[in-house]
Amino acid sequence: MSSARAAGSSAALAAVLVAAGCGSSGNARALVAQAQRGLARIHSGTITVHASADTPVPLGRTVTLQASEIPLRRVDLLALTSHARRVSCEPGLECAKADIDVKRALRAFRPLLPPLPVDPKSVHDATIQVALAGGKPRYLRLTGKVDAGFLLGDVPFTVVLDLPRPG
Repeated sequence: MSSARAAGSSAALAAVLVAAGCGSSGNARALVAQAQRGLARIHSGTITVHASADTPVPLGRTVTLQASEIPLRRVDLLALTSHARRVSCEPGLECAKADIDVKRALRAFRPLLPPLPVDPKSVHDATIQVALAGGKPRYLRLTGKVDAGFLLGDVPFTVVLDLPRPG
């Protein structure tokens, strides 16, 4: 292959990746901002929360909450996240993933947290994935690790919030 053709192929590949959202952190940050605006518009419906931890005996819980009981409008995803990047997800959705400042998030949400089976301060390496359909948030997926104590050490966890359509 000639060098001109190789350069053209590389440029075409780069254009396809940018168009697909790969490596476009600015666009990913915009998706996080769009998810934040969408959360503020959710006032009714139900939110299903699925939580699981990867322990020797896998733990999992599912809870359904009323959106009106959760102050989603107070969630400031932009202030709590950094290093946003586009990620692939289900067809028909646009997704971005970002690192979470766990300490800042805990300070912001301390009044909202129910009693937890682990110390919230032991959560680390957390990321959040936002998924949008037509510019409206469909789900938030929080993943990370929690120090579960001497015997278990760091345990991976996942919390998924399936969101109602914003009103």
